Amino acid sequence: MDLDRTKNTITNAIWGLVSKMVILIFPFAVRSVLIKTLGVNYLGLNGLFTSVLSILNLSELGVGSAIVYSMYKPIAEDNVNQICALMNLYKKLYRIIGCVVLVLGLVLVPFLPSLIKEDIPADINLYAVYFIFLLSSVISYWLFAYKNCLLVAHQRLDIPNKVRLITSILMYCLQIGLLLYTSNFYVYALVLPTISILNNIVIAHYASKMYPDYITIGDVEKKELAEIKRRVLGLFTTKVAYLIRGSVGNVVVSAALGLTLLGLYNNYYYICSSITGCLYILTSSMTAGLGNSIILRSKEQNEYELRIFHFMFMTLSYICLCLLLVLYQPFIDLWLGKDFLLSNVAMLSFCVYFIVDKTMGVIGQYFDAAGLWWKGKWIGVVEAIFSIIFVILGCHFAGIPGIMFATSLTVLIISVPLNLLFIYRYCFKKSFWRFLIKVFLELGIFLSLGFVVYFICNIMPVPANNISAIFVKSIYTIIIGLTLYYITFCKTRIFKDSVQWLREHKNIIGSIKH
Repeated sequence: MDLDRTKNTITNAIWGLVSKMVILIFPFAVRSVLIKTLGVNYLGLNGLFTSVLSILNLSELGVGSAIVYSMYKPIAEDNVNQICALMNLYKKLYRIIGCVVLVLGLVLVPFLPSLIKEDIPADINLYAVYFIFLLSSVISYWLFAYKNCLLVAHQRLDIPNKVRLITSILMYCLQIGLLLYTSNFYVYALVLPTISILNNIVIAHYASKMYPDYITIGDVEKKELAEIKRRVLGLFTTKVAYLIRGSVGNVVVSAALGLTLLGLYNNYYYICSSITGCLYILTSSMTAGLGNSIILRSKEQNEYELRIFHFMFMTLSYICLCLLLVLYQPFIDLWLGKDFLLSNVAMLSFCVYFIVDKTMGVIGQYFDAAGLWWKGKWIGVVEAIFSIIFVILGCHFAGIPGIMFATSLTVLIISVPLNLLFIYRYCFKKSFWRFLIKVFLELGIFLSLGFVVYFICNIMPVPANNISAIFVKSIYTIIIGLTLYYITFCKTRIFKDSVQWLREHKNIIGSIKH
């Protein structure tokens, strides 16, 4: 079965973006209500427990992606028995993972107070709230989570995106209503496991309805099982770095600077990660299609598309970077007030991290789609070690800006070069240095253009009203940013190739049914 890669990718991306854009509004409202009704330290506590459980969920990293990767070939060959056996294995593994997360979570209980320097709310039982968050995480593994693999492997991410859109809106509305009515953090937290149960049940229903022939029966052959184990171990060590990169900052800020500063840090990080989430919908939507393409198409065609997709993704990221640079502080001021602003240096450090992190967007998806986890198993270990060391040192010497700059440095000197090395060595059978230099050169250009836009827009006249000022600055930013971008790249080969690719696929893009 040759998947309709472009059409499926665009369909997934459209629904993913719709879902992401709609539910982005609600977390802003939830955070605002949480701060107003309970205080910023509760927001910090929420962020801390979310990060701690993200680290505990490292036990899952590798299983889902490895099983989905193993499904690419049987789906292409219409091998129903093999897919059923893989689903059965996935089901068993996820139940084991749920138990592992539960045990690890309980082991961590005695150490919870040491993760918070100060500002623990007086009316909160730290352990009770933690157990609610832990329960939400464990349930997500035990209750039909394995069904989602069918939708992912068939490149039908639009289905879970639609479901999560509805359940997320329901969750945020419940949280806002309960906070306003009760001002009780326990009730707010209990919504999480409730919606987690609902979300898994609905997605499982749709997966069973769309693919009734696939049931959890049969056993995977020993040879395939050994290969899956290798992929799982390799993917675990590869993905551990990404999760630590997103979570260790919260833990370090909480332990070194306190819950109040963690709350401010989380506001900035939330905006940055929300935009990242929107952009990464594009890359995650193409993963199954890339896996299919790597199996069925030539090395030259795959390398060409890597180059095109990376540049187009970085172009979108550059536009977002410009808007972040110009609007970060005005938006925080409008949203929460001046008391919640970090320094301009801290703001700039978040922007630098944002664009640096995007260099791994398409590259990381190619690495995953090619199943290079075992071959690159030490990449994640090395990056995780350096990330922890750099973040602790950065926090010690420069606080929050130090954390963000340290994280960016880890991505640049370890993640990007090593992932490209393995992609080019095992997929394209050639040297990666030429493309690596282009990646760094493009990153430097985009970052430089972003700062030029930032300085120009800051000297342009704007209305006194905050909302009007943000609107006018947005117009300035887009016009100036795109003008500088076009002047810089219009005559380059990569720009012309990207435009040509879009022209060749415009009919498919136009045929997508919303």
